[in-house]
Amino acid sequence: MNLLAGGALLAALAAQQDPRGVLREAMIRVAVEDTLAIVDARYTVTGAASLDLLALRLEGQRVEVLEAIVGVRPIVLEERRTSQVLRVYRPPDSAAIRVLYRVTGRLARIPVFVPTAPTSPPTGAIRIVVTGAPAERRTSSTLPRFSQQTDGALAARPEHLPTVLALVRDRSELPVPAVSEWIIIGITVGGTALWILRLRRARRTAVETG
Repeated sequence: MNLLAGGALLAALAAQQDPRGVLREAMIRVAVEDTLAIVDARYTVTGAASLDLLALRLEGQRVEVLEAIVGVRPIVLEERRTSQVLRVYRPPDSAAIRVLYRVTGRLARIPVFVPTAPTSPPTGAIRIVVTGAPAERRTSSTLPRFSQQTDGALAARPEHLPTVLALVRDRSELPVPAVSEWIIIGITVGGTALWILRLRRARRTAVETG
């Protein structure tokens, strides 16, 4: 057995022994419309002794779970102060999970239900597709990186499932990159003004003492 085959065998054994199981595949579809987003998330998780899917609670928005099932069995939803948790009790060895939910309010950050099972190599097992996001509302720096498809949809294949999708900016506020730029401009202008003020005071003091 060569080193490459030995490493692959050890990785497979470690995955089998991990009670969290492995996230084999994830397909996240997001349809954006004004202040509303519908998220249809599907996952395949294998070898998990127990399984949770967590989504962050973000200010200025509401997440409503419309459907959450593993196979045909409903998943229990637990409401927490900082997150929403979908708890899968005794998941099957190969669990096919679907979570359909609606996000209303601010869409600058769209939360994603992330399984506690880690992602399995190779990369490409995770796919995110977003439709309906108008170009004029997109941020200049998205999370994760999206590429535009021939049908106008945006697609990404991140190595790991992100906790939020940063794609569109709120109508009532600047996108995060723009906020950062304005902060830098503000610091620069403020620093320059302070330097000019100090220079004038120094000249006035020199004239008075002279």
